[in-house]
This record gives sequence, C-alpha cells and structure tokens, in this order.
Amino acid sequence: MASSSSTATVATAKLLYRQLLREAHKINDYNFREYAIRRVQHGFREAQTNQQQQQRQQQQQRVAGSAVDGLFEYVNHSVS
Repeated sequence: MASSSSTATVATAKLLYRQLLREAHKINDYNFREYAIRRVQHGFREAQTNQQQQQRQQQQQRVAGSAVDGLFEYVNHSVS
C-alpha cells in the first residue's frame, strides 16, 4: 500500500515539474525564462537529494535498531 502512495506522489511531482517547466518556457524575456527554468530544475533536484538523504538515514536507523536488538538478545542469552 505504501508503494501505491509513493507512486502517486512521484507521478504528482513529475506532473508539477513538467507544468512548471512548460510555464517557464512561455516567459518572453530570455533572462527571466532561463532563470525560471534553472530554479525549477534546481529546486526539484534539491528536493530529490533531500528525500534520498532522509531515506538513507531511515535505513541506517533501522539497521542500527536491529543491531542493537540483536546485541541485547545476545547479551540476555549469554547471561541466562
């Protein structure tokens, strides 16, 4: 169920990205148009990087949590 939710989020983000780029391309002034395009691209790249970092941190926390659980289990078994 989480994958369908994340799939919908990804599809929505792609749609928004394309719409923003499409609108940016409509700007007549070259400097403003290029600035808008760069900002859209940079903003989405930055958001993607932040999301990847959060996923990596969550993965590390899960691994650390399971390692700690395993250690406690080992210690409790050794003590008994």
